[in-house]
Amino acid sequence: MGYSITKKHFYLLILLVLGAITRLYHLGFESIWLDEAGTVAIARKSIDQIVDHVAFFDVHPPLYYFLTHYWIALFGDSEFWLRMPSVIFGVLNIWIIFLIARKLFSENVGLISALLAAFSMFHIHYSQEARCYSLLALLVSISMFFFLRVSGKTPARSDYYLYICFTAFSLYTHNFAVFYWISQNIFFLCLIFFQNRRKTMRKTTDTGLCQFCEPLPIKKWLLLQFGVLIALLPYFPLLVCQLKGSPVMLDWIVKPGISNLFFSLVEFCGGITTSHAGIDFSRFDSWFSVINVALFVLFSYFGISKFWRNRPSEMAEEFSDGRSPAAKLQALEFSGAGFSDGGLPDGRIPEGEGAGSRFSGEGLPDGRIPEGEGAGPGFSDAGFSDSESSNAVFSIAEFPNSGQRHLEAITDEPFFPWLFCAIWFACGLIFPFLASLVFFPIYVTRCSIASFPPLIILVSSLLGTSDWKGKLSKLSILLLVFIFAGNLFTLYNYFHLKTKTDWRSATEYLESSAQPGDLILFDAKHVQIAFDYYSKRVDLIKKPFPNEFVSLADWQTQINGKASGNKRIWLLSAHSFDTKNIGARLLGRILPITEERKFFGITIRLFSFAKKSQ
Repeated sequence: MGYSITKKHFYLLILLVLGAITRLYHLGFESIWLDEAGTVAIARKSIDQIVDHVAFFDVHPPLYYFLTHYWIALFGDSEFWLRMPSVIFGVLNIWIIFLIARKLFSENVGLISALLAAFSMFHIHYSQEARCYSLLALLVSISMFFFLRVSGKTPARSDYYLYICFTAFSLYTHNFAVFYWISQNIFFLCLIFFQNRRKTMRKTTDTGLCQFCEPLPIKKWLLLQFGVLIALLPYFPLLVCQLKGSPVMLDWIVKPGISNLFFSLVEFCGGITTSHAGIDFSRFDSWFSVINVALFVLFSYFGISKFWRNRPSEMAEEFSDGRSPAAKLQALEFSGAGFSDGGLPDGRIPEGEGAGSRFSGEGLPDGRIPEGEGAGPGFSDAGFSDSESSNAVFSIAEFPNSGQRHLEAITDEPFFPWLFCAIWFACGLIFPFLASLVFFPIYVTRCSIASFPPLIILVSSLLGTSDWKGKLSKLSILLLVFIFAGNLFTLYNYFHLKTKTDWRSATEYLESSAQPGDLILFDAKHVQIAFDYYSKRVDLIKKPFPNEFVSLADWQTQINGKASGNKRIWLLSAHSFDTKNIGARLLGRILPITEERKFFGITIRLFSFAKKSQ
């Protein structure tokens, strides 16, 4: 037994090392993109300035900026070191995913979940980005882990404090964390509901969530939630300011449709998409991702249909008469439903082939099972011995009767683990989707990154539990190999194709070609922070275009004012709202285009020489 545990811990260590390698590989290969440049620009400020910026010019809470502020003070702000915290958060998240999956299901499921997370392109991508998403996924996962701890029968006092702390930390990292906080409360209400209908359920295994038959008292749970609110009090003034400005600052997000939910699943499965642009089906790895989505949906169908047939409400309807577990099992197993010869009208067990070799006599008139050779080791006068009552399902598993399904629902049917993961996964997608329809658009897949862990745990549970043994074991292994191979394929393309705007090469080219006093115009003023991250020259003039277009006459006036007296003007276009190149055409009326270079996501044009003749 000890060897088995040690071996699985060794496997986990290998997966953590591999997860670290995949996240460190090419970490500084691509240049930072616009949002990462924004992280640096904010983190370089003082703590007071960060708070002011978050309140009036940002939509994210300040925790990640605080951490990055101190990190770059210690290690610098190169691409590699700037992204290192996200790598650390991503590797830790693999470990937490394993712990959650092990607690919900088994160590095998935990290892499969860790394997899929370690090689997931989606998870790796945001573990290599200097943004708050990797930290958000980690903190939500830790909050969920301690939620499971405090929902058990014997939580430690420290579990309560750690749950409050990490839930508050997640809410200080990203506002989407509130949807996962809501998911915890929804699941708690489900536990209360099922508790009222399953008061006789007993814990029989160390896996699963049968211990949730006795959830926290409502008063204690409300105190926990109140503790989270108290921890969030310092953030409330900032949140009020952010809510006032959010519709304007988030106007770049397109109102989502149902297809966006599918695109999010494709991204979770390794496809490179944007939340509103769809899937690039010219990329072969996107087809792998779509097939993985189909497999995930198929697994979900099998899982939902299975635990729906064994749902606790159905069991509660049949076992709600207050009888003891032993009497219920006797009534269920020995009423005649489980024997081919049929049960006798008075409840006795008939002799013969249908009764099985373990019973050679009749059941007693009062429903008891006689002791002795026929009764088997697990039965006594009352039907069960105290030592064996918790393992009753194994004593009667030989009888293929319709009641066995209900007994599994009482004991080791993983209804609650699946329900927990389903609520966790759905709330992170459905709630922001609905909020985008009712209020203003906020739905972006990367903000729902904390829904990724429950998805892979759900799939891993259907690949790694006993449900897939026997005839389906080979199919299970085949599907796991296919999913893993798809992850490797998309991961290979991720490391060999550019996914981030190439600000490093564009800035190096422009500064090596520019002359002192040249004017650089940015057709979207917010992109200058990315240029400034790499810029080293101080003898160049930088002026932004406005973010919003006005009339052509006003545009012409602004361009004339900015270009006045300059004989060499560089126009840098990136993340631009000017999709029709109006600014470039108007600038071309003043100076001719003499050079144009394109980089990934960036176009640079040089306007120079004499003014055009009218």
